[in-house]
Amino acid sequence: MNTVSVDNMDDEIADILKSYSEDYTDAVNKTVKDVAAEGRKMAKEKARAYKWKEYGENFAVIITKSKHGSEAHVQEKKRYQLTHLLEHGHLKRGGGKTRAFPHIAPVQEECNKMLEEGIAKI
Repeated sequence: MNTVSVDNMDDEIADILKSYSEDYTDAVNKTVKDVAAEGRKMAKEKARAYKWKEYGENFAVIITKSKHGSEAHVQEKKRYQLTHLLEHGHLKRGGGKTRAFPHIAPVQEECNKMLEEGIAKI
């Protein structure tokens, strides 16, 4: 056990809190990466269910750092605009609208739940 003088106690407490904060941030960032990888797998399965094998194979996890931590996005690498068109449908040239294939929103909802549970465990 370390003994700390009263004069140095505030520095010691600050060091302990900083260490705890860094450990917590690292654990949350790892959870974000793990959930994003699982989300990629789930999105690929949804694409296969619609028989879009090539489209599903091109999903990638994009992780960005912000001042609040890591953010992860699963998107189609080559034709990322296609995801929005498939998810929501779009207008056709001759009139009318194409059918929407919601395949990202259900995965996003599931990943949000998984992330909340993972952070709660931390």
